[in-house]
Order: sequence, then structure tokens, then C-alpha cells
Amino acid sequence: MELPKIIEESLEVEKESKTKTKKKVTFDDKVEEWNLHVFAKYFEYLYQQKFKKPYVLNKGDLKQLKRILKIKSKETIKDYMEIFMDLDFFETKTLRIFCSNYSQTVLDNYVTTGKLPSYKKEVKNEPENLDDWDKQIEELGW
Repeated sequence: MELPKIIEESLEVEKESKTKTKKKVTFDDKVEEWNLHVFAKYFEYLYQQKFKKPYVLNKGDLKQLKRILKIKSKETIKDYMEIFMDLDFFETKTLRIFCSNYSQTVLDNYVTTGKLPSYKKEVKNEPENLDDWDKQIEELGW
């Protein structure tokens, strides 16, 4: 018994390709086209320009940046990154600190009023000298 011949062409099935090639976005493109990773790279770029050393991203940074991207406009975030790097007010320049609620509030206020928060003298738990210690003991009634 002879098997039927299979025509090779009949085995081919056309399938629709639903994948679209992604356009590469650069810093020169409109900010509205930027995505999470472009903003992260832009922060790295600003960091390297300021400190002349690489910035290493981590997943926590990206999660925080994603949260900010849902809240503020992309143009605002780009501007705030530049201001954040330029201001000496922020001693540590990480993406996580940039995305913190505190930093965002400081930047909002700075852009609106041109003012930065002023610090009060740091409160210490331990007295600086023994006289202070004696006064605190007397106040306790010991």
C-alpha cells in the first residue's frame, strides 16, 4: 500500500504577525515619546555629567520612577531631574531619592516659589557636654 503524496506547499500556514518593531527613542525626541527606560537613562546621563562616574540602576529605582510617571507630566519629570541634579540642597543624588515624596514636594515648591526649605538645628538625643546632662537630670527631679 502506497501512502499519498504530501504537497509541501499545503503544509505551510500563513500567520499574521502582530509584533510591531519598536522605534528607538533618544533624548532628542519629544519628551512625550519617552518611556520609563528612557527617563532612567536620562537620569544616568545627568548623573554621569555631574559626577563623572556611572550610576547603577536597580529595580527599586524603576518602580519608584514608574510611580512618578503616573502622577506627573513627562515634561515636568524631565525638568525636575535637571533641577534635582543642579541643586546642592539634595546631598545624595539617586533616582530613588529623586522619586521620593519629600523630594518631589521640595521640587514642586522650588519651581513655584523659588525657595527651598530651611533646616532647623538638628535635635540630638544625647547632651553635648556634662553640664547639659546635669541640667536634664535636675529637671527630672533626681
